[in-house]
Order: sequence, then structure tokens, then C-alpha cells
Amino acid sequence: MKGTCLEIDIRDAISRVQFAPQSNNLLISSWDSTLRLYDVENGLLRLDASMEVALLGCCFQDETTAVSIGSDCCVRRHDLCSNIHTLLGNHDDLVTSVEYSEESCKSFYLKAATSSFKNTLLSCQSCWSTFLLCCIEIFD
Repeated sequence: MKGTCLEIDIRDAISRVQFAPQSNNLLISSWDSTLRLYDVENGLLRLDASMEVALLGCCFQDETTAVSIGSDCCVRRHDLCSNIHTLLGNHDDLVTSVEYSEESCKSFYLKAATSSFKNTLLSCQSCWSTFLLCCIEIFD
């Protein structure tokens, strides 16, 4: 079996790698403050979005939109076509994970769920409306 080897220039630890829902695009967040989108089939870097903080994770919302979490405790949505990012909100402490689900949080809005640690214990889980651009529910 032959594979594709991507030549990537990442200057710090990779925090998350995820394939797109319907394509061979690969989303990578890293501690070097960069969100990258690779076209694996063609071996091309499609997006190189620099942030001001280390990125602790990311996930796809769909083929053209991603959500990231940063070391500044913020949750951001990224338009992968225009390279525009929007602040969804923030936690009081570091965000440890982010996942996207169209069916979660008991609502029809598209959401990203995040969790954070406070004093080394899981303190809350939040649902962020990527349509309303706000936190709509917090679970303690």
C-alpha cells in the first residue's frame, strides 16, 4: 500500500489532527499558534492561520468551517475559505477538548461542545451555538 507523505513545517507540538467529514482534508492544530488545513490527496497546504496563542485542539464543523480552542481559554470558529475567525466565547480555565455535533445539546442550532479543567477536575462542559455565536448551555 502506498501512502502520501505530507511535508509539514510545524515548529511545536501538534495538539490535534482530524480528517474532514467528507474529504481527505486534514485539519491540524499546534502549540506553535497555527491552524493548518492540508489537502492530503494533492499534498497541498490549503490554509495556514496564525493565532496569537497556542492552539490546544480543533475540530471540523463541516468541510469549510472549523472550531479551535486556545491557551487563552477561548473558543473560536474559523471560516476555512476566507481565513476569518470569530470568537465564540471563553472558559474560566484552560479548555481541554472540543468536538462538534449537529445533534447534541438538545437544540437545532449547530454546536461545538467544549470542556475545561479547574483545579485538575472536570468543571464544566459547554455547548456553543456556532449560529448565535454564544454559549447556550453549561453543564456542571
